[in-house]
Amino acid sequence: LWSVPFCLLNQIVLMRGFRNVLSSYDTLAEWPEHISLNRPYHGLASTRCHAANGGFYAELFWNCWIIYQDSNVAGRLAGISIPLIIFNVGMLLGGPVNFLVRKPKTDRWVAETYLLVSLFAVEGLLLLNHAGFGISAAVEPGALHGVFGPYHHWSVWLWNVLLVAQTLITRYAVTNAEELKAGPPWNAGGCDPQGILFSSILGFDLHLL
Repeated sequence: LWSVPFCLLNQIVLMRGFRNVLSSYDTLAEWPEHISLNRPYHGLASTRCHAANGGFYAELFWNCWIIYQDSNVAGRLAGISIPLIIFNVGMLLGGPVNFLVRKPKTDRWVAETYLLVSLFAVEGLLLLNHAGFGISAAVEPGALHGVFGPYHHWSVWLWNVLLVAQTLITRYAVTNAEELKAGPPWNAGGCDPQGILFSSILGFDLHLL
């Protein structure tokens, strides 16, 4: 059930055009002729396929981690760091980092805010996932008998606060960019008009390039 769609999706992401997800120029130059799309939706198709592929890798590594940890409940739970790292690394490299490398003339604050907030939030989430005083303390034997279960522990609440804060702040930054347009953004974001996506952790896509 996992291997068949994984293999099929990898055939897509390794195709010319799709494999150049971090380069808008190469994406458009090598885009397959038999896949007809209007600009700027090449970026949307490529980004979505790579995000889906990342989901398969997260599932694979997470299950391997759970098997490795065996009866260690706290260790198994810490495996949530795997999708956190995979999706945030892909999101940041393909979004704000790629945007800043192009030396945009406007809206730099959007990418800088997006990057700094995400790095702070992810570091906090990873610390709570693996530190002895964090999530592991909330799932210790005997700690789950209360009315609220693991939610009796402050670390669980802080974990959710960090995730919600990252989502809301990055969404605010992206939706308040000066040059976002309702139509095809040929010159949005102060960079060359190549139709690459700036995707938020919510999963909504806004074209900045």
